[in-house]
Amino acid sequence: MKKDLAVEQKIQEILSSLDNISKAETDAFFYTRLTAKLTRQEDSVWMNISRFLARPIVIGFLLLAVLVGDFMVFSSREEDSAVPGYAEVSQDDYNLQSITYYDPETP
Repeated sequence: MKKDLAVEQKIQEILSSLDNISKAETDAFFYTRLTAKLTRQEDSVWMNISRFLARPIVIGFLLLAVLVGDFMVFSSREEDSAVPGYAEVSQDDYNLQSITYYDPETP
């Protein structure tokens, strides 16, 4: 019985604490801002990437990287063609006029 009275007394204390509650006041246009934040869509990953790549500094660095890559590719081609006898050796290896057959019995 003592437990029932203690529980009932706690319930009455809790309910009596709600007697002097008044409605909360908000700032002007609070509900408008709240609904705007709730309905606003998150930006996708591609939108964030495109926003990052649209900066002039990033575009400049990408252009510089492409130019450096082009310079490295074209400068290495000139060095390969400067090897003496390179074209003649490769033409002799693939000459189609002299066809030879492999015969395992002839030494």
